[in-house]
Amino acid sequence: MRKKILITGILVVLLVGLVSASLLSYYGRITGTAEVKGPVFYLGSGGELLINEKPSCGTAGTFDNHEFRVWETEDLGGTDFGYIPTANFYIRARVGEGDEIPQNLILNFSYEDTNNNKHEICSTNVEITSTSLDDYGPISCIGTSAPLNIEKLRYEIIGDCDACTYTISKCSGEFYTKLEVSLAT
Repeated sequence: MRKKILITGILVVLLVGLVSASLLSYYGRITGTAEVKGPVFYLGSGGELLINEKPSCGTAGTFDNHEFRVWETEDLGGTDFGYIPTANFYIRARVGEGDEIPQNLILNFSYEDTNNNKHEICSTNVEITSTSLDDYGPISCIGTSAPLNIEKLRYEIIGDCDACTYTISKCSGEFYTKLEVSLAT
């Protein structure tokens, strides 16, 4: 009799274990969604390109004609993007008083690899239509390949006029001169 009770007890424990395991695999699933955003690059002081860090407001630079300004990240140690990026440029800019408007600025997103070679990711133009600081963007461009072995990322603003002066501002209120990077679709 004891043997029957022991065997029955073991079978009951095994049956309960199996039922529990099947219920756990059905009801114990964890599901969810995550929103993943690419980095946002802001113009810092002294040519520094800040990653996901808003700078204090102020003038980022003034330059003439076909001159340019470059902002670079700190060393990234050979990072790979792993995807083809889309770049959304935002810029707060103006041309000088008395300069002919509109004037064109070239916005370039590029990187320097671990061998000090420079590679353009994508480039686009923005037409500056005011002699007072104004907000432009998003202005988009799509890369053609996934950046590899990235040492530094660069945001370059290039003048495209024969006789004018450009002023770039880092921000005003909640509008920032920045570059948002996301997966190309």
